[in-house]
Amino acid sequence: MEQLFSLLQDELNHFVQVISQVLKVDVQIIDSQYKRVAGTGYWQDKIDESIRDHAYITKRVFETGKNAIIHNPKENLICNNCNKKDNCMETMEISIPIKFGERIIGTIECVCTNKEQKEYIVNNENTYIVFIEQMAKLLESRVIEEIEKRKKLKVLDLLDNVLNKINEGVVIIDSDCNIVNFNNYAKNILKIDTNLNRNINIESTGNMVLKLQEYKIKYNGNTFTVVGERYDVNYGNQEINEVIVFTSRETLKEQFLELSGSKHDIGLDKIIGNSKVVKELKRKISTVASSESTILITGESGTGKELVARALHNESNRADKPFVAVNCAAIPDSLLESELFGYSKGAFTGANPKGKIGKIELADEGTLFLDEIGDMPLYMQAKVLRVLEDKSIVKLGDLEEKLLNIRIVAATNKNLEEMIKENTFREDLYYRLNVIPINIRPLRERKEDIKILFSHFLKKYGNIFNKEVRAIDKDIWTYLYAYDWSGNIRELENTAEYSVNMLKNDEIISIEHLPSKILASRKPNIEIKITLDDVERQLIEEYLNTYGSSLEGKKKAAEKLGISIATLYRKIKKYNI
Repeated sequence: MEQLFSLLQDELNHFVQVISQVLKVDVQIIDSQYKRVAGTGYWQDKIDESIRDHAYITKRVFETGKNAIIHNPKENLICNNCNKKDNCMETMEISIPIKFGERIIGTIECVCTNKEQKEYIVNNENTYIVFIEQMAKLLESRVIEEIEKRKKLKVLDLLDNVLNKINEGVVIIDSDCNIVNFNNYAKNILKIDTNLNRNINIESTGNMVLKLQEYKIKYNGNTFTVVGERYDVNYGNQEINEVIVFTSRETLKEQFLELSGSKHDIGLDKIIGNSKVVKELKRKISTVASSESTILITGESGTGKELVARALHNESNRADKPFVAVNCAAIPDSLLESELFGYSKGAFTGANPKGKIGKIELADEGTLFLDEIGDMPLYMQAKVLRVLEDKSIVKLGDLEEKLLNIRIVAATNKNLEEMIKENTFREDLYYRLNVIPINIRPLRERKEDIKILFSHFLKKYGNIFNKEVRAIDKDIWTYLYAYDWSGNIRELENTAEYSVNMLKNDEIISIEHLPSKILASRKPNIEIKITLDDVERQLIEEYLNTYGSSLEGKKKAAEKLGISIATLYRKIKKYNI
């Protein structure tokens, strides 16, 4: 409140001047901290001074909440302002409270310094007291008005901040179709320029896009197609007539494709390799892509099963429809059913009150990819079998059956036939899934693809890390071909990423940029072109990259290397790591 008084300084000065002219005495205003915030005459140059140590009459007003009048301050006590009894010139003091509700926030104080002033006041005391009280109430009203104004400004600032954090356009329009306010998102989409005409025209096209209305917005000679909702907020206020909340069609599509997993446009061209195995794989994908039959993709981890599934989708006539990927191993058993099938509102405790669309329903008209199907629990296998047979689902907590048009592609790195023998995978589901089998051969069985794959990944990570991969030393292929690649293409990609990370300026990719495990796999009949120091240096760099260069990281690295921390420090110095 004291800060508010300082913000009203000009008005406070006007108040004391008016009262002083009417009463012909000096006037001051004291805040609740006993600080003078306005004054006339003797006090005009003493603003912001504290009177706490000699504020007798002021303290009485703050304690009682009532008017205080002292007719002979010199005879009765130390005066309220000069703190001098013997030399005090004050002949009368009046202190009237300024209130904010029940709270005393300050006082208006008038002081007579001679007999003439005192007689002038005393002769009309009641009238002048009422006048000062009215001025106090007027000041109270002004304080309330300022507080309300600042509250509104804070609310408006808050609303602006909230609106500008919404990832949708918001435009507020008046009854004359002029833009009253907008957020940054709307400004970017509609290219709003506050210096130009703010007139805007919004018309519905009658089309629905993902349950949202489509609109044509005309603004500053441009036409924009958006989707969203309009809200009528006209309550007799001409300044605000309606609000439209919208996004661009492109953004909405992007969000939906991101949600459904269809964002990545992966076709046959993304399956890299020149081997006979890869060529046959591409031929098979091209042949069966437009089939409605279920496909089961098998292969070791890292062979690119999801890549093949996405290529199947993007080569099919469902390419512009959703591709929804579900990793059956990554979702807890307790959540798998609700993730796949969704649930109606109030289906169970803790459920979203609006319900939820399951991944299977999201894939309607498109492709559902069930990755790691071998990790799906038996009870869910029966439910998925029902989907395959009936092409329909029933949400949790619902009785209504919903028919779907989906194509299912499944993948696993497990031997499902062995799992059937162990009663951990349903035989009927296996045969429903395995209508068209696609087996992806491991990288070790098609090593002729290593060169083109490794070169592709080097280029990819060179762009990501902003490093120029100028050339590749031919000796590197000896080591890459000799390695077993148990992690398949994923491991080869990780190796390329590691190599680019190790690359310094003006270097070419060579064997010194390979991980030590690749170097250690070299076969005996291959000529050695690196020294033991090279291998040792690279091992130390690898472990320091893994565990960090802090003391704890170095201790862990030394432990893994089987050397003392002192030895590690010597070798770090030796190899200038």
